[in-house]
Amino acid sequence: MLSGDEKFINKHYLDYTKKSFLEYFGQNIFLKKEEYSNEAAGMGFYRLNYEYSKYQIVFEYERLRFTIRIKWKDAVSNFFSQHKELSNSLKEEDINQSISVLKNDIDNGCLDFFRISKKGEIKKIEGALIDGSKF
Repeated sequence: MLSGDEKFINKHYLDYTKKSFLEYFGQNIFLKKEEYSNEAAGMGFYRLNYEYSKYQIVFEYERLRFTIRIKWKDAVSNFFSQHKELSNSLKEEDINQSISVLKNDIDNGCLDFFRISKKGEIKKIEGALIDGSKF
């Protein structure tokens, strides 16, 4: 975090990201944790941890790019590995489009989830989840 009188250099994008999540997910998404810093090579860093339904969504920006990871229990989905057509640079239109596609993927059960074993093996979770619900 920042010292008392220091301003976060990417406050505009941090606020824009939070606004976009609220716009697409509505009141059903909960911001659980927010972190930010002016470190990271002077370009700033921020991470937003959200809870939505049974998912944990982590939006993280560092060094001119952002990532989106979705967790469900012990399984993980890397959003941009499934959407190579999307840009993840720190621009309003890229943030907005990515969050819109993420919401659509969640609503339509289009995310691929993977589990990583203690041996480092990656296994894709197929079809319905263990509890019978859809991703």
